[in-house]
Amino acid sequence: MARSTRSNPTTDAPASTAAGDSSTVPMALFMPLAAPQLKSTSHAALVQWRKLRSEYEDEVAMRCNNDPTKMAEVIVSVKKSFDKRLLTAWCDFEWDVDVNNVTDHFILAKIDDIIASVKNNAVPDVAALFKENVVMDMRESDVKERVMQFFVRSREFIDEQGWQAFFTGNEGVRLKCKLLIEALEPRSLREEVSAVVKYQARIAKEDEKELFKLILEKALDQDRDFQRRKRSRGRDPGESKRKEKQTQSSTNQPPAKYRKVEHGGKSTKKDSKASNNQVQKKSAVKRDKTPPTGGCLKCKGDHWLVHCPTASSDEKKDLLRKMHERRDNKRANDNA
Repeated sequence: MARSTRSNPTTDAPASTAAGDSSTVPMALFMPLAAPQLKSTSHAALVQWRKLRSEYEDEVAMRCNNDPTKMAEVIVSVKKSFDKRLLTAWCDFEWDVDVNNVTDHFILAKIDDIIASVKNNAVPDVAALFKENVVMDMRESDVKERVMQFFVRSREFIDEQGWQAFFTGNEGVRLKCKLLIEALEPRSLREEVSAVVKYQARIAKEDEKELFKLILEKALDQDRDFQRRKRSRGRDPGESKRKEKQTQSSTNQPPAKYRKVEHGGKSTKKDSKASNNQVQKKSAVKRDKTPPTGGCLKCKGDHWLVHCPTASSDEKKDLLRKMHERRDNKRANDNA
C-alpha cells in the first residue's frame, strides 16, 4: 500500500508555549523583489531609474547579506532591465555598437553621462529654477530636520536637472552657496544669513558644510525667539487691552483710530468736501449781506440779480450771459 505524502498536521503545527498565547501564521520573510525597468531614456526618466536601481541593488545586497556569489545569482542585470527595442535603437543610432556586445558597465556609464549633461544642451535660468524648486518646508516643526531636508532637496534637484557640472570646483561651490542663501525662507532668516556671510562668516560663501552650520544656528535662534514671544503673548492676552484703557483714562482721549485728524495730519476726502461746503456757505452769506456795485442788473435795486422780484428766470439768465460777455471782452482788451 502506497504511503501518503501529506504531512501530518499534528506534528508540523507549532506548539503553544503558554495558555492564552495567540497563534502565529507563518509568513514569507521577504516579498518578491522586481528590478526597475527602463522603458524611457528621457533625462527625467533616467534620473528616476538610476535612483530606483540604486535602491534595488541595496535591497538585494541586504537580503543576500552582502554575499557577492548570492547577489550575482539573484540580481537582474541592467541589460535585461532595459527595454529591448529601445536598447537596440540606442546601440544603432547613438552608441554605434553591437547590442550583443554591450555590458552593464557600458550601459551605466552612458546613462550617467546623459544624467550629468544639461538637458537638451540648453542652459536654463538656473537661479530662478533653483529658487522655485528648492524650498524650505516651514510646516516642519523640527528646525534641524527642516534645514537638513532643504540641503537634501538642493542636491536632489541638481541631480534631476543634470547640473552637476555647474557646481564643481571652487567657483561652482560658491555659486551653489549663493543659490542656497537666496532660496532661504523666511525672509528674516535669508537676510540675517546673507549679512553674516557678507561681513563675518565669509568662509560660508565657499563651504557648503559651514553654510549648513550657519543656517542651522540662525534658524534655531529665530525659532527660540519666536517661541519666546509666542509664550509671552499667550500668557496674558488681555494685557494690551488693559494698557490701552489705562492710556485713555489718563489722557481722556479716545483711541487714535477714532480721533479726528489734527493739524499737520492728512485730511480725508470727506473732510475736504465738508470744508469746501463750509467755504461756499460763508461766501454765499457774505454775498447776500453785501449789495452789488451799481445795484441789480435788472432794476438797479439794492440787491443781487438772483433776488430781483421783477426779473423772470429767462431775463436773469440773459442778463448774466451779457455781463459775462462784457467781462470777457474787457479782459481780452486789457491783455491785448
